[in-house]
This record gives sequence, C-alpha cells and structure tokens, in this order.
Amino acid sequence: MNESLLAELMKHSFLRRRPPKSTGREEFGEQFTDALYERARKNGIARLDILATVTAFTAASITQAYSRFLPGRVDEVILCGGGARNRTLVRLLEEQLHPAKVRTTDDFGIRADAKEAVSFAILAAETVRGVANSVPGATGAERPVVLGKTVPGRP
Repeated sequence: MNESLLAELMKHSFLRRRPPKSTGREEFGEQFTDALYERARKNGIARLDILATVTAFTAASITQAYSRFLPGRVDEVILCGGGARNRTLVRLLEEQLHPAKVRTTDDFGIRADAKEAVSFAILAAETVRGVANSVPGATGAERPVVLGKTVPGRP
C-alpha cells in the first residue's frame, strides 16, 4: 500500500460532500481509474500496491464518512454487494470501525451477491404501489418521483 497515494485519494472532493449523495462510474469510473493508474505507475508504484491502496481508500473513505456525517459511533455495519466478498476490504473495515460489528446481508438471509436483484425488487414494488422512490438530494432531481414504469404483459 502506498501512503502518499492514499493521502491524495482521501482529498477527493466527493468525500467532503454532505449526504445524501450517490456516485458511480461518472465519478470513479474508467477515466478516474485510468488516470490514477497512470499517475501511480509514473511514480513507481507497483500494480499490487496500487490495488492495495485503492482497497484501503475504499475502507478509509467509508470510515471517514461515518465519523464525519453520523451523529454518533457506529455499532454495526452491514455489507452487501461485491465488496462484502473482498476479505481485505472487510478486514480493513473491521480494524478501522472496531468495536463495531461488521456483518454481511448473508447473516440476515439475503445473499450479499443479490444486492442488485433485491434492490430492484424493492424499487419495482414501490413503483407498482405508486410510491416515490427517488432521493432528490442524492440524484439532483427537482422533486421525489416514482422511478420506472409498469407495462402490462400479454393475456
């Protein structure tokens, strides 16, 4: 792991934005990762150290967000998605969030790998019920809206 690269990553402007917020490939996608990789390689950082550093960045950014934006200490964290299968990431979170318990949705009967399927099932149920299921503060939308639409099937 490279401490100076980690320090640089921790200065990213997204980390300072107040919740609710959401990000994805538009912020940390191919353009970001390509530039990061090239900069790191030019500074002589080995590929495995780059990988270790971005994993440490993920854990550190989560830990920092909890301490910066939550009103108190975290007692328990429940992970889902692919990151829940990353043993190094889970170990770092356990170390940095100690004594909080770090668990996965598997512990509650929902496979961590099923995050997308479960999330879209919940969104679909809310759409069918006509319940607004967007977060304007995170998405930039003007108001809460019902996401998606239902299309009748064939009889």
